[in-house]
Amino acid sequence: MDRYFAFLEQRYGGEIARRFGVAVESPVDAFNRPRHRGDFTVRIPPSRRALTEFFGIWRAELPRARKYPVAARDYVMAKIAYLSGVRASELCSVGMGDVHWERGQWGRFVVAGKGAHGSGPRDREAFLFEEGRELLWWYVEQVRGEFADSTPSASTNCATSR
Repeated sequence: MDRYFAFLEQRYGGEIARRFGVAVESPVDAFNRPRHRGDFTVRIPPSRRALTEFFGIWRAELPRARKYPVAARDYVMAKIAYLSGVRASELCSVGMGDVHWERGQWGRFVVAGKGAHGSGPRDREAFLFEEGRELLWWYVEQVRGEFADSTPSASTNCATSR
């Protein structure tokens, strides 16, 4: 409850005050607030404009990267994770055989997701969307072949999974 009101105060406090003339305050008083260790402040996600600018600058810097194929792979993985909503750890295990260009309007790919209640991981399909399809196609055509071992899974492994 307290975290929800902290979110409202940080994200919409000014707008609520302007529209309704009241300040957002948590109904939980300081004495009854739970004690936590660490930083539990509300994190506000970046705006769509900020992310577009971020990925645009990153893409423009790719040709100057010391290891271009690796930098391009990391860029594509980050952008597809952003576009499709999959976890980075799920994206690390995606191989070329998991990409299904023909499914749906723009294609889909299979990720091994996390399990629920101890049942183990379950495969699920994630959407590529138009921008993700173009980006992945660019990667497959232009970058993937630059890796020394371009077997179906060689250029899609994450550096953290080695």
